[in-house]
Amino acid sequence: MKIHIYNNGLVVGHKSTEIKNIIIDIVNKFELTNNYEVEIIFVDKVKIKKLNTKHRKKNHATDVLSFPQSTFNTKLNMLGSIVICDQVVKEKGEDLIDVIKHGFLHLLGFDHENNLKKWESASKKIKCAL
Repeated sequence: MKIHIYNNGLVVGHKSTEIKNIIIDIVNKFELTNNYEVEIIFVDKVKIKKLNTKHRKKNHATDVLSFPQSTFNTKLNMLGSIVICDQVVKEKGEDLIDVIKHGFLHLLGFDHENNLKKWESASKKIKCAL
């Protein structure tokens, strides 16, 4: 498992090793193989608002967006990117670890808007409060 964390100079309350350990724990709970790659990108409110407007047609800043990727013809499969605005996470009083878990569930194909039952089952598996 390769985990890339880009914080773009933003101050984030959790260390990279803690975030990586959370991702590894999720991978283990879903019994995924280790040859995946995932990005976690921290951005400011302006950037996440632009992404939310472009990809979801919602003209406001949000806490997390997930961008699942296709499997490439290599030994390493890009699972996708999780984009987080830590400022919105704090404003909403959310826990960053739960937001990361939430984003990762979307990378795995779970969707709380289309299938709440499957989402709830998956979120219980990794103790995701969101």
